[in-house]
Amino acid sequence: MEWDFKLIYKNEEEYEKDLKSIDDDLKIIDSLKGKLKELESFKLFNKTSNRIDAKIYNLYLYASLNHDLNQKDPVSAKRYQVMFSKYMEVIQRLSFVEPEILKIDKNLLLKWCTEIDELKPSYFAIEKIFRNNKYVKSAKIEEIMNRYNDVTSGYQQLYDKLCEADA
Repeated sequence: MEWDFKLIYKNEEEYEKDLKSIDDDLKIIDSLKGKLKELESFKLFNKTSNRIDAKIYNLYLYASLNHDLNQKDPVSAKRYQVMFSKYMEVIQRLSFVEPEILKIDKNLLLKWCTEIDELKPSYFAIEKIFRNNKYVKSAKIEEIMNRYNDVTSGYQQLYDKLCEADA
């Protein structure tokens, strides 16, 4: 079976370029720690995190579909593993965001999301963060919990590998 992955990435170099560019975006996000209460910083965070979301979606789709096509192919298996690790890194590096947003006045954030066009799509997400605030821990605890996710997912990946080796 042949799938046309050119709709996602035209070639492997384009995929690799997007994968590497996430590191630059994460540096921007890291520079915004403790600054999300400032409008310009919040706007930059919003723009950068949306860019990361779009890249992660395409990267994961490309890697997982290639892997699903032939799970015994070591190149696609490696690509999938690298992508999964990058995804876990993104989750870990963004772990400070919800605790920091909860320290900002809710009405101010919702006002920004109502009045500023580029922030309007974030209105629901901000509202949801405040609605679920009792489940959000400190930035340090969130980071530890997110690091633990990477470890626990290893068992599922091992099980999947054993199942495909059996087939």
